[in-house]
Amino acid sequence: MSVPARKVVALLGVAVVALTAAACGGGSSASSALSAADLRTQADAICKTSDDAIAALGEPKTADDLKTFFPKALDSAKTQLADLKKLSAPDELKSEWDSAIVLVSKQYDTLAAAGAKIAGGADPIATITAASTEANANEDALKTKAKALGLTVCGKDDTSSASSGSETTGTDTTATTDGATSTTGSAVGVADAAAFSTDTTAFGTALQGWGTLVTTITSGSAITENIDALRADTDKAEAALSKMDGYTIKDATLEAKRSALVSKGRDLTTLMREFENDGPTNSDSKMADLVSRFQTAVRDFTTEFGS
Repeated sequence: MSVPARKVVALLGVAVVALTAAACGGGSSASSALSAADLRTQADAICKTSDDAIAALGEPKTADDLKTFFPKALDSAKTQLADLKKLSAPDELKSEWDSAIVLVSKQYDTLAAAGAKIAGGADPIATITAASTEANANEDALKTKAKALGLTVCGKDDTSSASSGSETTGTDTTATTDGATSTTGSAVGVADAAAFSTDTTAFGTALQGWGTLVTTITSGSAITENIDALRADTDKAEAALSKMDGYTIKDATLEAKRSALVSKGRDLTTLMREFENDGPTNSDSKMADLVSRFQTAVRDFTTEFGS
């Protein structure tokens, strides 16, 4: 990928910044501090995405299960840590937030060290048992810190449920304002504004992560080197869209927005997948065409949802 291609790829990141603001209902760049409310919403959305991914792996019951389960769970933990680090806390929460990130990093390092031993042939049950004292102490400290920060999903006791609301088996449920039940998992249901806000924030956060990473890419080989991280953010964006596609909203205005966001959001993630799949081998002209189509999709998105 030559210099012209590097320039057009950089435009992808610029486009995503505008797109993220629209997806989240306005806002600033990733380097600006969030409000306390936005920090809590986005952090909880990141934790919920990680909880969902780990819950989807199933419960390991044997040593062989652990060998398969642990690396995948570590990948989710690594992604969660990276995404949390991207959030910038407001002044009044910065000290607590920074110390929380230190604890999350420490917890990941503890688990990663155990994972490395297991990958090297160590007995998984004995290895995890040996690491459990430090891991449990980290977890207890994280729960205390999460409570101090006002988080409701991060640090919660039960991570087996996919929902931060009422806990069920097999589906996500959220109580709506009129007392109905929102099912955002395996069946279509009715959601409220709060559930929709959480999902749009998760979508916007994933796009922001993807766009931030894209701005660092200067060659086709760099796409290949960062492909796992790019795909992880696209996976999260698609997962948020799938959740939104799994329910309706009684408020007609919000329902129209939900339907349009899912449709136009999928136009964007389709182009993101194209960049991931074809970008390493695309010519400058093909990259320029891809960026042009992406920018058109972003303009359509921001026209619909505001900048």
